[in-house]
Amino acid sequence: MAKKLQYLILKGNEKTTLKIENTISKFNAKSVSFGSALLLQSIISSTMNATDEKIIATLESLILLNHSSSFWFWLGIGFISITPTIKYYLGSIRKKWGYDGYIDFLLKEHVNNKFQKHALQGLGWDDQINILNPGDIKRGWKANEINVNNDEQTFTMPNKYAKEYSNYLEANKEDFKVDGVKLMVANNPTEFIDGGVPKLNLMYTKYSQAKFVADYLSNDELISEKVLEDFFKNKEATLPHAFCMHYIIETKELGNNSNNIIATLSHPDKGYNRDSWSFTFEEQLKIEDIDKNNPKNTLLNLAKRGLQEELGIVNYGKEVIWNPKNLSFHSIFMEGNFLNVSIFAYLKLEVDSRRVQNIFKKHSEGDNEIQEIDFYPVEKIIELLDDKHEKYKGKNFHSSSKYRIMMYALKNKGYPEFVSELVQTLGK
Repeated sequence: MAKKLQYLILKGNEKTTLKIENTISKFNAKSVSFGSALLLQSIISSTMNATDEKIIATLESLILLNHSSSFWFWLGIGFISITPTIKYYLGSIRKKWGYDGYIDFLLKEHVNNKFQKHALQGLGWDDQINILNPGDIKRGWKANEINVNNDEQTFTMPNKYAKEYSNYLEANKEDFKVDGVKLMVANNPTEFIDGGVPKLNLMYTKYSQAKFVADYLSNDELISEKVLEDFFKNKEATLPHAFCMHYIIETKELGNNSNNIIATLSHPDKGYNRDSWSFTFEEQLKIEDIDKNNPKNTLLNLAKRGLQEELGIVNYGKEVIWNPKNLSFHSIFMEGNFLNVSIFAYLKLEVDSRRVQNIFKKHSEGDNEIQEIDFYPVEKIIELLDDKHEKYKGKNFHSSSKYRIMMYALKNKGYPEFVSELVQTLGK
């Protein structure tokens, strides 16, 4: 009830400030035009057939507010002069309560308290927080713009965690019979190249090390905070993780039908976030994805492999299922619950939901990490940020699903429209 009241106040204050601003603007225009007209009429009527001395005397009397017309004129001028001050205070109100202040009020409301201070521009949801955003949130970064650099160095687990790591390996040895190589981001990607495009510097680590951090060390608040401080302030990763691409994939429906977002249900015995609904899925970077000759192809290679392995989506002959030109990236973010650096990817397919379902049905006959797929209408996607939605009520969500939904809506609508719709949805 208290939260609903906050959203009602938010909407009410925005409307009130806009009404005040509109009223002031209208009054300014009317008072100045009305006063100017009366003043001009008085000057004309008072100076017709008059001597120069009389004209000067008449103008002086008008300027000194000895006439009602000049009163209105100067009242209008007075309001114009104080309007910037009034608008400044109204802007402060809006920043606190209105759409312009959504970061301070709405999104921080939904970011885990221990991660809030680190989030870039306050953007985040639950345990996920932004590290880097493109300058144009709608366009994002294209796959061939981001430079992925691999120096082929291997991360060394700090000695102070050696004993705990050894115990973890022993307790979970069945999971690490094949302890594959993973790639982590070595430092905070704040270095821009080619006019605002980030550069990702990678290092090798082990799957068991990344899981040890995700399963064990990330639960320690002191360790977690130290890792975040090192990454956001000192710009370096001090614990291993597995760099991952988090997708949202949109279908292209026929006719006037609404496009859908693909949702996937993970297997209960597979990897991270088991038996949970994801919008759409996640795929970790592998060595085979890295293109040494052209590092800008690396993320495209990862996207291709993820689509094929998880959903069975690959272009068949002349049929174009997806176009690489439609792939874009809209944030680099930290999975705070796993201390994992990841990238958010968006892709719009060239086929509809029925075709995707048929492709997946054939693909899922083999060993697959996804047990089921579903489709959710694009125009209702923001409803999923509200825990009162019905379709997945009581179901587990992948920990970054709501973050991705937020970023997708932000990419689709832009800031004002997204915030307006979010306020309406969460304030119901």
